[in-house]
Amino acid sequence: MEATMVNECARYEILSHTWQGREVTFSEWQEWVSGGHDGETQGIQKLQAFCNEVNNSVLFGFNQRYAWADMCCINKQDPTELSEAINSMFRYYQNSEVWKVYLADVHADPGSEGMAEAICRSNWFNRSWTLQELLAPSRLEFFNADWISLGILADNDDLTEGIAQRTDISTSVLRGRARRSEFSVATRMSWASQRRTTRLEDEAYCLLGVFEVNMPLLYGEGRLAFRRLQEEIILRSTDQSLFAWELNCIDRHHSKTTRKSLACSSRPHRMLLSMQ
Repeated sequence: MEATMVNECARYEILSHTWQGREVTFSEWQEWVSGGHDGETQGIQKLQAFCNEVNNSVLFGFNQRYAWADMCCINKQDPTELSEAINSMFRYYQNSEVWKVYLADVHADPGSEGMAEAICRSNWFNRSWTLQELLAPSRLEFFNADWISLGILADNDDLTEGIAQRTDISTSVLRGRARRSEFSVATRMSWASQRRTTRLEDEAYCLLGVFEVNMPLLYGEGRLAFRRLQEEIILRSTDQSLFAWELNCIDRHHSKTTRKSLACSSRPHRMLLSMQ
């Protein structure tokens, strides 16, 4: 097995998934590669299946040589590496050849009646981190719980329409015909409004690429992270829709750069848009 930096790879595939309990860590993966870790854990099995699919891509002539997965390709014990990775993730995703989306809660067979509906019901669409994983890649391939391919998103109009209805994201974005920056800040906030994170700060950190901003990670700051995200957006954009949200949530700890109130999460933007 060969390791390299993701920004030095010409061609690579990325695993998208929802975390299930305790996933494999950077150090555990290193132990497994060296033969010192139990290979029967659920996390290891998921990674093995992903790597097998990447190998299959090579066998069929797609020439991907490297595989990347968030749980074991980032040393989360190193704050500098973690911050760099999260600030760079959208670019990593855009530059990947293929995204393999593993849906552990989908058991539909490829081409079966109701397959698109089963995919759209997946918990994958409830998690905040997977928003940028839906927006950034040019090629998304979905897999069911048994690692059977359910097809490429761009090749399935019914699935694209279903995901658009499920997420309120335009089909033009899902098909790669429109850039996220063509949509207002409030609209992009609304895309995130129905999704959830485990850690409060990640409500902001998972949106850095969606709004094309960078900022340091400060786990422990709580909702201040979302305020900092909005302040970074204000510095880079004249879009006033950032302030268009329903007044049930307010951050009164204003920065000195603005007198206007900032939302404490993305959810109020969803409430306002649904009233329009």
